[in-house]
Amino acid sequence: MFNIIWFQVNWFGLIAYQTYFVPISILSICLHLYLNKAYRRADIKLALIVTASGCIIETLMIQLGIISFDQFALLLGFLPFWLVVLWTCFALTLNHSMKFFAKHPLLAVICGSLFGPLSYLAGIELGAATSQVKPFLLFLSYSFVWGLSFGVFTRLIVDHSTRQGGRYASSL
Repeated sequence: MFNIIWFQVNWFGLIAYQTYFVPISILSICLHLYLNKAYRRADIKLALIVTASGCIIETLMIQLGIISFDQFALLLGFLPFWLVVLWTCFALTLNHSMKFFAKHPLLAVICGSLFGPLSYLAGIELGAATSQVKPFLLFLSYSFVWGLSFGVFTRLIVDHSTRQGGRYASSL
């Protein structure tokens, strides 16, 4: 329960305060990794895979004109750094508050398809991003991307109930 609250605080802080909230989020990521020693190795691996995937997804969506961010906030001309940190925070929910989805892949796809795009619509309403496309098209685009992505990401969740230390619940 704490993990999902931790993520929601980071989500709201990064969306509302963007770059100004990054140091707080980075400190909370470090604290998360320090406190979750049993999952540390798996969490770091997931964070690297999911954050890199998220950066590719976001860059693609920007290039397609689905979403855009303030030009001054962009990292190397592609993504705002706060968004990279947000993807890392999301990755750190997978072995914890989202581990339920490892055994329910269809539900993961459905939930990703619904809640992923709603998150972007909320972020746009809060001023973190803009979109030149109609909200319905944005929803459909992110619904496809998040349904597929969340389904894949949940396949990487470590099943600590069967073996402590790093066996994946299923492989890609």
